[in-house]
Amino acid sequence: AHLLLFGPTGAGKSATLCAVLSQMMAVHRPRLFIAEAGNSFGLLADYFESLGLSVNKISVKPGSGVSLPPFADAYKLVEEGQTLQDVDEQALPEIDEGDEEEDQRDILGEMEISARMMITGGDPKEEAALKRADRAMIREALLIATHTTYREGRQMLPADLQTALWEISRDSQRNEVRR
Repeated sequence: AHLLLFGPTGAGKSATLCAVLSQMMAVHRPRLFIAEAGNSFGLLADYFESLGLSVNKISVKPGSGVSLPPFADAYKLVEEGQTLQDVDEQALPEIDEGDEEEDQRDILGEMEISARMMITGGDPKEEAALKRADRAMIREALLIATHTTYREGRQMLPADLQTALWEISRDSQRNEVRR
């Protein structure tokens, strides 16, 4: 479900959203992410926490030293037993496909989206130019980096993905066009 809420300053947009989010949380218990400028939802988060819900508040401001790790859940792929053999170019979903009804998290898919944003810089033309083979190679590099960092006992960083892509590009066993 999607919602777009417009209104002038002071119209009650935040108050309306607090009411809607409280109802939604009471009925559905979704995984909820709120990104905002200001602190309109800080009290709502405190309220959810008082009810025993898991709440993680992060303030990202210039100079705060906080960075959000895009591959924080990479270790779960290893624990789930995903290997390079699981990357099947033909089985990749279309980029625009969205399975609204799927409850199972696709961690590798989420990581691929983050990686594509980094690689293309969010440019729609570059994103459209990516082929299935490119996406499969990104997923393969993600798994290589994931397994490497898991063995080393540390969190995967974008630099680890870069290293894995660099290794793939130097692999003489691969088709030169795809490197």
